[in-house]
Amino acid sequence: MSTHRIHLEDLPPLAAGQPFLVEGDEAQHALRVKRLRAGEHILLINGRGTSAHAVYEPSPAHHRDQLHLRILSVETQPPPTVRIEIWSSIPKGDALSQMIDQLAQVGAWRWRPLVCARSVTDPTSLRLDRLTRISREASKQSGRLWDLSIGAPVKANAVRAAVPAPETLLLLADAKGQDCPEIRPAPGENPAAVVLIGPEGGFTDEEMAHFARADGARPLWLGPHILRLETAAVAACSIVLSRARPHTA
Repeated sequence: MSTHRIHLEDLPPLAAGQPFLVEGDEAQHALRVKRLRAGEHILLINGRGTSAHAVYEPSPAHHRDQLHLRILSVETQPPPTVRIEIWSSIPKGDALSQMIDQLAQVGAWRWRPLVCARSVTDPTSLRLDRLTRISREASKQSGRLWDLSIGAPVKANAVRAAVPAPETLLLLADAKGQDCPEIRPAPGENPAAVVLIGPEGGFTDEEMAHFARADGARPLWLGPHILRLETAAVAACSIVLSRARPHTA
C-alpha cells in the first residue's frame, strides 16, 4: 500500500519522536476517504522541500476528525539543479487545470501565462488560488517535494527581458524545430530552460520572427503530430527534462 501524503504549507519545525496533530480538510480526507488505520504511515510535505515521515497513532480520547501522528523522521530536499519553466498561452476551460496538474507531475519548475496576439484567455481572469491548490494536489499524488509555482504573465514581445539569465536556454515549440539539446543546470537559482508554447491559433509570423531574431529562441520539435496547447506544454516539459544531465564539476 502506498504511503498517504498530506500537504501542509505551514508545516512547523519537527523532530523525530514528537507527536503532531493534523486537523481540518486534510485530516478528514485521510480518515473518512482514505480510511487510515492505526500504524499506517503518512508523509507530510510543505511544497518547499521539507518532508516528515510519520505514523498514525489514534486514541479513544481523540476527536474523530483529528489525525494524531508520531514523527519518525524529517528530511529536507534541495530544489532541483535543473529547472524547466513552461511559458504558454492559456488553454480554454478545464484544460488549464489539467495542464497545471500534468506539468506538476512531470516536473516543471514554474508555469507562466504567455500573452500572444492570438491568445483567447485574459490572464487577469485566472484564479491563482485554484491553480495553486491544483499544484499542491499534484505534489501529493506524485510525491513531489517542491511545488510547481505559478508565475506572472509575460507578453510575447517581452520574453527576453523576462528570462532570468542569459545562460537560460530559450526554446520555442515549432513543428519545423530540432531535437532538444542536452540541458545543463543554470547558475544560481535560474531556470536551465524556458519553453515557449503558443496559442491554439499558433504564433503570428511577426512573433516567430521576433523570437528567433531578438530573443535567440531555438525551435524545438515535439513530434510529427499537431498537438493541443495543453498537450504540447506537457510533452515539451517531458522532452526537455529527458535531456537534462546532472551537473558535473
